[in-house]
Amino acid sequence: VSVARSDLAAALVRACGAVSIRCGASVDELHADRGGVDVALTDGTRERVDVVVGADGLHSRVRELAFAPERVVERHLGCHVAVFAVPDYPRREPLTYVAHTIAKRHASRFTLHDGSTMVLFVFRSELLDREPARDDQRDALRHAFRDVGWEVPALLARLTADTDLYFDRVSQVHVPRWS
Repeated sequence: VSVARSDLAAALVRACGAVSIRCGASVDELHADRGGVDVALTDGTRERVDVVVGADGLHSRVRELAFAPERVVERHLGCHVAVFAVPDYPRREPLTYVAHTIAKRHASRFTLHDGSTMVLFVFRSELLDREPARDDQRDALRHAFRDVGWEVPALLARLTADTDLYFDRVSQVHVPRWS
């Protein structure tokens, strides 16, 4: 089952009821004791809360503050991933994951409920010269898949400067405890 992040976030917000939700601010400091957690946010506000849930991904600031820096807990698995959505892609197979894999590269797509197509690329990190800066990620992805046929050229042609692109390492996080 694939669930879009925005759909999951909306469901969580609805389920939280009277819980205060703040957007546009991140956790900047945490100080826990037996009675709760003092939290300082990047917008300058401070609050005392019962619990802090870190659901902020691979590069988690909450995990860094509560446990250890990313460089200590991340175990890179030797791959990178890139994901983006494209509107009106002409090839559509609803409820089907369509993929093409060659050595060191995997490209796939699936149709979302809104009619757009989600595109996923996974590839071995050795295909990169270096970890690309944010502005270089599109070019790095095109370089890694430059000689792959199938629908890859058409999918990459839809990746414009305005496309919202998720691009990152594939990693595991190893911490001695999670609470």
